[in-house]
Amino acid sequence: MFKANQILICKESCWSGCGENGSLDLLCNRFIKGQPYRVFAVYGTHGGALEIQGEDGTAVPMKAADVLRHFIVPDEGMLYAVRRYCSELPEGEYGISDAYYLVGAFPDIETACKVWASLQNTKGENDEYDMFAFVPGRVYERGSEPYLGGGEHLE
Repeated sequence: MFKANQILICKESCWSGCGENGSLDLLCNRFIKGQPYRVFAVYGTHGGALEIQGEDGTAVPMKAADVLRHFIVPDEGMLYAVRRYCSELPEGEYGISDAYYLVGAFPDIETACKVWASLQNTKGENDEYDMFAFVPGRVYERGSEPYLGGGEHLE
């Protein structure tokens, strides 16, 4: 199922210790939703334990079940999308004006990661970039739809 050097996309921000009796180890890495991470190593005949490379480059051990719960595992037919979050609030206004724009969708996760990384280096003050994966031609259940919209509340 998992291979060393495989890229996974975090679908739910989590601490690497989240599967260990519900405790949070402050020395563990935090994985951020929408960012790509690499499988550093796979242990066991069925990939029961993995090491995921964290933000700081260190490898963090995780159980395969936790990886499946918190990361998108590449699958046949997936497209890997990069989207830009932008806070479009007018200067001096109070409230919320969020928008998500699709930057691009790619059939290859490596290409999507390169685009995401290059955008991370050039992002503006009100911009954030993240990644998600989706399967074209599929109807998504409520709660699992890829989010591209926005919200507005000005005071």
